[in-house]
Amino acid sequence: MNTLAQHGRDLAADQPDSLVQLFLTAGVPAPHFVWSPAPEALPTERLVRLLLYWRSLCEGHALPRATAIDPTEMHFILGYVMLVDMVDEGADFTYRLYGSKIAASVGRDLTGRRVSSLAGDFGRHLALYFGASFHAVLLRREPLYTEHAAALDSPVERWQRLILPLTAADGGIQRFLVGNIPVTAVDFGPLFPREAGAMAPGG
Repeated sequence: MNTLAQHGRDLAADQPDSLVQLFLTAGVPAPHFVWSPAPEALPTERLVRLLLYWRSLCEGHALPRATAIDPTEMHFILGYVMLVDMVDEGADFTYRLYGSKIAASVGRDLTGRRVSSLAGDFGRHLALYFGASFHAVLLRREPLYTEHAAALDSPVERWQRLILPLTAADGGIQRFLVGNIPVTAVDFGPLFPREAGAMAPGG
């Protein structure tokens, strides 16, 4: 049985077939993945602005430090932001901050919860997918856009998510800044962004 980290390594290598199969087995559409999406290709203005804000904090080719994040500069996406910390060098992850509007859409606040604990809440496929996405960004050290169908009992139909890595003082990945936008009353459509890079099978 593949672990969170194994799925993450596969995703980082652009081989997400095992994750895709988890969704198909669960009877839901396959997720989509795009590495380093161009701002103009992202599907919502909130995610575009979040990516540009993250880029503005980069120093040369270095990734932004976690300490550089200023919530007052992210008013355009507050409530839809998550901060996620690593546990055991990426074997698991913890929600340090879980946006209030995300929590309202999900029906619970996951602040303080480990990703690995979410299988009972949302299904094994989503718990592994969440963790694998973070682990893959840890390995590749670059932004990842994902889009996936929501849990079957959710009023949300899909989630559009942008994962951005943040570093500690030594340059190692410490945390992830995540914009997570719910989409409702829309059929699960084609991949967004459409021209930003490689995508998962089925996309």
